[in-house]
Amino acid sequence: MDLLHQTDNMLNDKPVTIPFSALEFRYKLIKIRELVDAGSDKKAKNAMNKILKESMRFANKTTKDNIESQKEVLGFLHHIFKKSPLKYNEQLKELLEVSKSRLDKQEIIIPFKRKSFIYDLEKIVHDIKDTNRGLYEQICTTANKLPTSDDEISAYILKLSNETNNSIGYKLVWPSMATVEHLWPRSKNGLNVLPNVAIASAKENSGRKSIDFTEQLVRRPKTPIYLQRQINKLVSLNNSGIFHKHGVQKSWLSGMSDTIYDISAHQVKLDLSKLAA
Repeated sequence: MDLLHQTDNMLNDKPVTIPFSALEFRYKLIKIRELVDAGSDKKAKNAMNKILKESMRFANKTTKDNIESQKEVLGFLHHIFKKSPLKYNEQLKELLEVSKSRLDKQEIIIPFKRKSFIYDLEKIVHDIKDTNRGLYEQICTTANKLPTSDDEISAYILKLSNETNNSIGYKLVWPSMATVEHLWPRSKNGLNVLPNVAIASAKENSGRKSIDFTEQLVRRPKTPIYLQRQINKLVSLNNSGIFHKHGVQKSWLSGMSDTIYDISAHQVKLDLSKLAA
């Protein structure tokens, strides 16, 4: 009920008290770094990398025993921020200020975030996954039907109204940008090796998180079709000599296909019959 009460307050621009989350903080840092990396300021990039590295000193869970050390880490991050070109980055400034308020357990006004709500909801109902999977899937499926800024142009404009031109431009193209998708998620010990990677749009990659692939098939029933289209294109690139030119082994494709077959519980078997011998 706390989540629903907080959500109601957010939707009505009322202050809420939300515990500090180191995982959420680092996730937002990574998104900010993507914008910084898209620029040409090397000093800003170096400072951003330093902040991200130092943020690893946060304990993943904040307790009464470590809250003071959490505050010390945040204070050091703020020091780096103030002494670098990043001091003009409004997104980073807001993240640091909001995080301080959350560590101080202050009531603050935070806009409702669809992605954060779904993430928190899935954590709460995760325990019923094994005992009542039907209810779990019904709750998650219903939550994912919440409208997004993709659905409403007015919501999209409002969402970006306070951001910089560079940020708006980046976010316009971000959903369709190609990213490396780890088939076995790295958070579940998936290796950073070719047989475990495929290509996914940034939006789909971000949306999947660490969801089991079998569950992803339920949420995205057309996934096998898109995977076959992707493998067909990669087969074509191999057969035309592009793989050889860039030192890519064609065994990547069979390895990727085998991985997909395994993680899909043998539901998805990709056709590699056109791969040149």
